[in-house]
Order: sequence, then C-alpha cells, then structure tokens
Amino acid sequence: MISPPRGLEEIKKVYGDIVVSKLDGKRVIISPRYWEDRNMLVVRDLPGFEGRPLYINRLIEQPLRAALTGATIRRPDYKIRTLGCFNPRQKRTNGAELSLHSWGVAVDLNADANPLVRLKHETDTFECDIPNEWIEEFKRCGFTWGGEFRGLTKDPQHFQWASAY
Repeated sequence: MISPPRGLEEIKKVYGDIVVSKLDGKRVIISPRYWEDRNMLVVRDLPGFEGRPLYINRLIEQPLRAALTGATIRRPDYKIRTLGCFNPRQKRTNGAELSLHSWGVAVDLNADANPLVRLKHETDTFECDIPNEWIEEFKRCGFTWGGEFRGLTKDPQHFQWASAY
C-alpha cells in the first residue's frame, strides 16, 4: 500500500495535474486527456457497502478496503447509508482549489448525519454519528478525517487519502 501524498505538489505528482471545467453544464476533467479512464474504477464489493457501486481512484482501493474491513469488524452495528467519492469540483471552503473528490481520493460517509459545519470557537462540538472506532480505523489506514481539519471548518463525513491540503 502506498502512503498518502502530503500537500498539493505531491497530490499532483501522485494523482496527476488535472484541470476541471464545466462542459454541457457538468463539471468534468478536461486535462490530461483520458485521465479518468486511466485512473478511476467502479468497485461493488466494499465491506459494509456490498453490491452498491462506488467510483474511486484505483490508488485508494486497497486503503479504503482495509479501512472499511477494520471498521466493520470493530463496529458492525454502524451502517453505511451513503458513500460518495468522485465529484470534479472546487473545494466548498476555498473555490480557488480543487476538492480531493476531483481526483476520486476522498469519500463522504453518511453525509446526511455528518454535515460540514463552520464553528464559532475551536472548542465547539459538531454533529457526527460515525463511531470513534470507524474514525480510528480510517486514520490507522492512512486517511485524514475532516472532523480534525485545522481551523473552524469541520467536515466529519469526509475522509481523504492525502494530507496537508
């Protein structure tokens, strides 16, 4: 298993220097040509998400599989209702930067119960139904958890296979 890249330059080096643009009303990767065909795949047998397709970057298949395997063993009572990944777009918190969802290396788990929030104070709490065992397992497998983002914006649904971005 590879280590997750750290910072934008490593992200571009590992996943590619992509350009996202709107085409026919939809955001797509327009450069490099055939990037999506070469880097993305559909998986249907992820632990806890069996039978449902998820479109991900092929480089995160093994770490995601490991995180979900460990998480479902540690807390089999927690159910995945929704799991999203690939979405070429800008960050919701900084429109000048691409979201890691653009590369298909971030997943959002049960977004309805774990919304993005802007806190007033660092010590404020936020809504999150993901068990600590699941969060610990994702982190053990190399993912960065959005509930621990620096600053006042927290995104507890979000797990990314990269850091410092």
